[in-house]
Order: sequence, then C-alpha cells, then structure tokens
Amino acid sequence: MVRSLVLHIGDPKTGSTSIQEVLRFGQWTSAAITAEYTPELNSFPLANPLWDAKQAAQRTPRFTRLAEQLAASKADVAIISAEQFARVNPVALMTALQEFLPDLADTAVVVAYVRPHVSRLISAYMQRTKSGLFQGQIEALFTASQKEPLLEYTPRFERWRAVFGDRFILRPMIRSQLQDGDVVADFLHIALQGQPFQFLGGDHANTSLSVETLAGLRVVQTVLKKAEVPAGPRNLIGDHVGRTLASTRRPGETRIRVSRALYQDVATYCRADAAAMDASFFGAPIMTEALIAAEAEAVPEPQISAARAYYQAETIAVLQGHARELSAQIKMHHGVWVQAFERRIGQRPGPEIPENLPPKAKDHIRAANAILAEVAALVAGFHGAVPVGVRTAPVKGLRLTLS
Repeated sequence: MVRSLVLHIGDPKTGSTSIQEVLRFGQWTSAAITAEYTPELNSFPLANPLWDAKQAAQRTPRFTRLAEQLAASKADVAIISAEQFARVNPVALMTALQEFLPDLADTAVVVAYVRPHVSRLISAYMQRTKSGLFQGQIEALFTASQKEPLLEYTPRFERWRAVFGDRFILRPMIRSQLQDGDVVADFLHIALQGQPFQFLGGDHANTSLSVETLAGLRVVQTVLKKAEVPAGPRNLIGDHVGRTLASTRRPGETRIRVSRALYQDVATYCRADAAAMDASFFGAPIMTEALIAAEAEAVPEPQISAARAYYQAETIAVLQGHARELSAQIKMHHGVWVQAFERRIGQRPGPEIPENLPPKAKDHIRAANAILAEVAALVAGFHGAVPVGVRTAPVKGLRLTLS
C-alpha cells in the first residue's frame, strides 16, 4: 500500500488540467520517489458524490475502488486531483477518507491554488462563456458572482484548514510565487515531498482564449442552448474547440481585460478578502499587491463581446448552421461523442474510437469531430471571410442514426 496521500483540490482555473495531464500521461520521472495516480484524467467521479445528492449512491463503490487501487500499489505516494473537490465540504471528504482509507486519512495532505481576485473573475468569465454556462457580459458575471460567492476566498479556505490543519497547503497562483514560475513544477515539488524530478516533454495545457474567440464560441453555444443540448455536452464542446484554439495564437487577438470601472468595483468588493487572505495564509501582502497591480491591466471601456464586431455576417451564419448540425448529432446519438471525447483526453480508458463500436457510432464520432474542426477554423478566422475549405452549407446525409 502507498505510504502517503496528496489531494489536489483546484481551485478552478489554476492550472489543474496541466497538472492532471502531466500526471495522467506520465510526463515526469524521478529516481527518488514513485507516485500512483488515478486511471482517469481527474477524480471528478470521487468528488461528485460528496456534494451532489444525485450521485450520493456512488460514494461507496467509487471510494471502495480507490481503496483497492491504493492497497495494491507499491508507490511511495498516491495523488488524487479534481477541481470539483473545491465544492465539497471538507468534513465530508475527511469522513470518506477515515472510512475508506483509515491508514492515510490522518496524514493526508490537501493542496490548493488560488488566483488573485481580478484574474479569477476573468478566468471564470472565459470558462463559463466557452462552456455555454453564461451568456452575458463580464460585468453581469461579477454581479451574479457575489451570490456564490466566487471571490470571497477566506471563509472557504479557512474551513479546509479547520479540518486538515497544517496539512492544508494553499499556494498563490502567481508566477513569481511558484516553483520555477510554473504551477505544475510547484505542485510536483509539494506532492513528491521535495524530491528531485524531471519533466519528460509534452506541452502544459493552455486554454486561455481571446475576446474574439469567445465571441465566436458564444454564437455556437447560443445555438446549442436554444436547441436544448444538455450542459454536460455543451461544456465538452467548448473544451474541444478551446483546446484546438489554445494551441496557437493568431495576430490581432485581444486579451480579456476588465474595464477601469469594473476594476474599481471588484477592488472595492475584494479588498477586505485580499487582506484577510494575506494575514491568514501568506504572511505577506501577496493578494493585496496583486489586486492593486491589476489596475494597470484595466482598459478604459468595457470590451465589446458581440460577434458582429469581429466576424462577417456570412461567417456568423455559417457558425450557426454548423452549431445546428452539431446539436442534431449530439442529441440524436446521446453520449456517444461525449464518451469518445472523454477517451481522447484521458478521462476514460481506451482509444477515442474503439474497434468494437458499431459502424454508425464511429461515423457519428467522426462527423461530430469534423463539424468541430470546422467550427474551430471559423472561430479562428475572425476579421476575415469564411476560411477556404470550410463548408458554407450542411452536408447531405450527415445526420446519421444508430442501428
């Protein structure tokens, strides 16, 4: 059995996917220490039953499988990672550890990263827009976020420390504060107990998107939502296109920034929390200085998010047509493409298109991927006509049916 346990709980939008991909695909090595990681890209299946009543029945079987995996492992340390743990009551997590992993519960280390407040608002706006979960402007998200509360960190992190004590490690998501200026290196330094390690190649995931690409994705997500495509597939569709677009940078792209007026509102709202975080967790004005520094990044006026500001009318119409095709595909073949994409990114085992799938299911996956590739090309082609090679009309016979 492994000798120690490290749980990485996010926060959301703090490089979690980069950490998980390095761990899931073995993109590191060490002669001094070994680590066991879960077979999925992330441990959402473990976290979700602890906060979602609809999945509560899965708590016992999923934690039992984890206990069996770690009991059979000879690694020095086990690592579990999922942003969804940020939604969990830490008492519920500790209770599950004591029940299913009693030998590891009292020494388990919990690691979290936290973005400065303005950066967190921008990253939440980007993620929720990309995923089709939010259709408005960033100013509206700030107003809505105060009900969650998205930007009030101190009470939530203090609850984690109350349960795990000094085994709760909170790190600021600020490059100058991280090991080697990199969140993956920083996390591995902690998880591997300071032992030396090397990366084996592979690019860290980067899903930062521009004002223009978000405007194009909003067109697609608006159609999908109107067609009543469920939130889960819409989230993965946004992830698919976002991963494609994030791999390149296009001339003329605009970074997402807050306006000066919104900055003042955020600074006023978050100033006390930043000071509390500094006093409670960092012993230095790290979050306060980051909040002050964000003013220099603010722009005079709110950024325009309407697609018509960046895309020709023909391009918008073609994007809408592709989104309608995609919605028909996803709704007609429920779950087939979703599971294929999860296999592609490592969340499920096996190849993206397994050999034993029915031929029409394989055709559906390829058709959906083809549409998504064209959507990505259209979104990437802002300030221009429809790119050469991208369809401007639906393909006849594209809507396949499963036998």
